[in-house]
Amino acid sequence: MRCGVYVRVSTEDQRDNGYSIDSQLRMIKEYCEKNNYDIVDIYNDAGHSGKDLMRPEMQRLLKDIKSHKIETINYKKEAITKQELEKLQENYFVFSNTKISNGEYDNATLTIYNEL
Repeated sequence: MRCGVYVRVSTEDQRDNGYSIDSQLRMIKEYCEKNNYDIVDIYNDAGHSGKDLMRPEMQRLLKDIKSHKIETINYKKEAITKQELEKLQENYFVFSNTKISNGEYDNATLTIYNEL
């Protein structure tokens, strides 16, 4: 399955408490490898606030969803806020409701509607 990997960290506190871009990427890549996801692209909004979806890489990701470049998104739960997830669910995704535990970290997988 073609997937996009979305990573984001907006504060030094997040970065210093194990949520760095590198740690997110390492964890998500390991998960994708174990579960046979083909990583098509990585979307990195480092330093951008999670207050809305108007981040450069989030916008590129949404464009790639619409063009069917990717079928699923793998991300660390802190990278996309609950409010953003609700907006994405309403407009783009069926949330698989699957949380994957990888050590002390939680991942979530979004599955994209086929009829966009």
